[in-house]
Amino acid sequence: MHSTQLIVIAVGMLLGFAALVFFIRKALVRALNRSYQRGVDNGRTFQLWKVETLNLDLHQAEITHQTEIAKLNETISTFQVRLGAPVTISDHQLLEEVAITLDLALKTWRPLKGSQPVQVRTSAQILNLKNLSNRILTQVEPVPVKSLEDAA
Repeated sequence: MHSTQLIVIAVGMLLGFAALVFFIRKALVRALNRSYQRGVDNGRTFQLWKVETLNLDLHQAEITHQTEIAKLNETISTFQVRLGAPVTISDHQLLEEVAITLDLALKTWRPLKGSQPVQVRTSAQILNLKNLSNRILTQVEPVPVKSLEDAA
């Protein structure tokens, strides 16, 4: 072989090797870009799924919160109905007047024969009525409770 042929073969091999390096590098860069893009897409998909899951949990918590507020407001209104209107001084005076009337009835029955059971029952009722009247007098008038929605 002549030196010219060897030079042509060497140059051809160098050009082939350079082309091989160029195309392999290009293929590797393309593969790396594809895998990077796939990773970015997977990461975005995961983050979107995570955000959707958290939003769903937040929505469920909000529904539970609203349900609990509704239950608590219902309980508050039930307790307010049970408490009713606060006892006033006129209610206390009415109980005192009833006790005085029962006392007058007791004094009327004392001279009557055979009215001992009625006298005992009336005495007990007078005592209970006076105790109730004193408890009502010392009772603090309840302040209406605001609902949770008004407080929030």
